[in-house]
Amino acid sequence: MTWMARDMTAISHHLREQQENRARGLLPVRPHPWSNEATISYLLRIAQANGFTTLYQLWQASQMDGSDSLLASLQDKLSISGSVWASLIGPLPHYWKIPVNFARGLSSNDYNHSLVRWCPSCLQEEPYLRWEWGLKLQSACGQHRLLLADQCPSCGAYQRWGRIDLANCSCGTKLRASERTVAPTEIFRLNRLLVEVTIEGGHWPRLSTVEWHRLVRYLGRFTRDAWPAHPGQVTGLHRLDRASTLIQNTAALLEAWPNRFHELIAAIQARAPSSPSLIRTFKPLYSVLYEDLDAPGFQFLRDAFEDYLHAKWWGLVCRRNKRLQPDTVAGHPNMTVKKMAQRTGTSPAIVRHLIQAALIPIVEQTLPSGRHSRSIHQREIDNVTQLSHGALSLKQTAVALALTKRRIRELVVAGTLKPLFSRPAQQSAAWLFSRDALLHLSAIPGTENSAAEVVTLGRILRTWRLREGEFPPLIQAITDGVLVSIGDAVLPIGKVSLEAALARAWLSEHRRVVNTGLSIDEAARHLGIKQQVAYELVARRMLRSTDTAAGKRIHSEDLEAFQAGFISLAELARQQGQSIQTVLRTTTVRPVCGPSIDGSRQYFFCRQDLAPTDFEKKTAVKPSLARRPGHANDFPKGPTPP
Repeated sequence: MTWMARDMTAISHHLREQQENRARGLLPVRPHPWSNEATISYLLRIAQANGFTTLYQLWQASQMDGSDSLLASLQDKLSISGSVWASLIGPLPHYWKIPVNFARGLSSNDYNHSLVRWCPSCLQEEPYLRWEWGLKLQSACGQHRLLLADQCPSCGAYQRWGRIDLANCSCGTKLRASERTVAPTEIFRLNRLLVEVTIEGGHWPRLSTVEWHRLVRYLGRFTRDAWPAHPGQVTGLHRLDRASTLIQNTAALLEAWPNRFHELIAAIQARAPSSPSLIRTFKPLYSVLYEDLDAPGFQFLRDAFEDYLHAKWWGLVCRRNKRLQPDTVAGHPNMTVKKMAQRTGTSPAIVRHLIQAALIPIVEQTLPSGRHSRSIHQREIDNVTQLSHGALSLKQTAVALALTKRRIRELVVAGTLKPLFSRPAQQSAAWLFSRDALLHLSAIPGTENSAAEVVTLGRILRTWRLREGEFPPLIQAITDGVLVSIGDAVLPIGKVSLEAALARAWLSEHRRVVNTGLSIDEAARHLGIKQQVAYELVARRMLRSTDTAAGKRIHSEDLEAFQAGFISLAELARQQGQSIQTVLRTTTVRPVCGPSIDGSRQYFFCRQDLAPTDFEKKTAVKPSLARRPGHANDFPKGPTPP
């Protein structure tokens, strides 16, 4: 057979085949689909190869011709089996209404239905659309590790669904000429996970393809600078730039897990109003973690969030936080005052006193309502236990030492007894004493009974008229062993008994050495004037005083100087045998002080301003008090009376 005969035979065979195909309704050109080709890409190539100008025309040509369904009709015209059709992935325009394969459990909502994306290197190799490019969240090529494109490199036009020419833009530019940009490692890894490709290495969680898409949609909207007020469906994911933003945000959080996630939580907490509520403080992230992403696969998110709460949350985590894991609630380090009291075996009142005295640190927030929310960290348990062990109030301390509360206060002021905290030291509302601090006063050992006269400390306090400031030195003498307790029992300080003679001798010697002088009240009684008048005289420096640790003290020479320099109107009237009103009306001497002079309670005159005839007799000066050894008139002089 010659070559011409062979060609004629081939042509004849081809014509017969075309006639048979037309009789069967087959399309003339039927390219085979690629293994990873998108469904719409395959149909677009079929339409272009057979001279159709739109995909809709192919659909019209594929209408049922005696077949049971459109899908069966399409398969007949393409001459492909059901398994080959099932290998195609991705959606079709809504008017086709035939079943398609979405792969990996994804749905139509996970695919793009308007714009086309592509990898320039892939198009250069074979001009067809890969099915993963149709995913809304896909932004990188898993084969060439390049970022996808969705705009023409020349005119910038978006390439829309349904275009017959897959390789060129309508302006004539080849799409494979788009810029090739290498995708960062974390973005490339996340894009591979979105199509369920196994990636060796890495520390990211194991999720299904559907879970990865859901994670990116919700978590990708959160950054340290901004987050959605109401998380939900994300609009505009058909745009590559918006989808890339979600990918980048999610990849950034996962790459430095959980540090960047904790930074995000801290930023949300910093910008939230003060509230003890986890939901109000961490919204909307809280609702995303425990509602939108509540599947078991996302437990790693909740674990990281609860780890942050354990380390950074200032407030309380209690049983009302039912969405948290039981171990998180039970193990949270912050606790209430009541729970701290239970853990340390003390009372809530004592814990509050320790807080008020700033002896234990707390975290306190002022709520919008004006209330204060406070929490104590569990690391303060040992500190609270040590401070509050056997702690006693002022009343309990007085009972334990068999003394009055007034005497306890004197010991505190003198430094003999040191409270945990008190009003003068820490501006506390109450006094609290450690039982350890009372040991040297609550257990005074006694000696053998003595035949000499004994006197109890209680009797000394009631009948010996101790001067102000003498009680603390007496207690110190007992604890130092200078005065020995009589009896073989161990007693609190208030119940000890002393040899009367030794106690009197010690008191006399103490007064001789110390000579503390008189208090203002005692000086008032000595001068026969009201206490208020005495305080006014001291304030005007007419009655000289000396500042001591026990307060202002007035010595004998101070009293003598006052009595020699001033005389009251009442005393002057008594000496003249006249009424007070008469003397005040007839005298020409101006008083130094008085109600009409400076508002003070009583009139006083300077003796040197009065003539000798104003006196019928000299004022008797009362015997001087014992002079303080080494005392000199070194106090500042008062103002010279007018």
